[in-house]
Amino acid sequence: MPHTPDKNIARALSTSPCFAGLSQSALGVVAEAAVAARFEAGQFLLREGQAADRFFVLLQGRVAIELRSSNRGQVIIQTLEEGDVVGLSWLHPPQRWIFDAQALTFIDALSIDADAIMAACRLDPALGLDLMHRFAGCAIDQLQAARLQLLEFYGVKG
Repeated sequence: MPHTPDKNIARALSTSPCFAGLSQSALGVVAEAAVAARFEAGQFLLREGQAADRFFVLLQGRVAIELRSSNRGQVIIQTLEEGDVVGLSWLHPPQRWIFDAQALTFIDALSIDADAIMAACRLDPALGLDLMHRFAGCAIDQLQAARLQLLEFYGVKG
């Protein structure tokens, strides 16, 4: 008998802008690959250089996306909050995290198995195209937010 996805997980996914408007069947596919994850303030969700084999949808809390700088130490380049997706490095080889993600507050999230999502996308190319468009949109939004935060950090005006 096939696994029935948790309806609460599917409902929680649908509140994320990345997954809003996704069909119930597609939400079910993503929900099947998801498990609850919790982190205390100060814990790392991701560490630069480690294998990128999952991503997170934040249900509660705030996460700092950080880069290591030889002359400035850890630099926060972005802060993500409820509804945001954390960790898109799994989408492209070599599937290694290119940043750290540290919980600024208590985090309640969904941890989603990236291999399961990629396998589902291979089996259903229409689902794959839809999800990849959504992830690309998330990545563009996050890059734009990081760009603005870095401009502010370095005091660049205009």
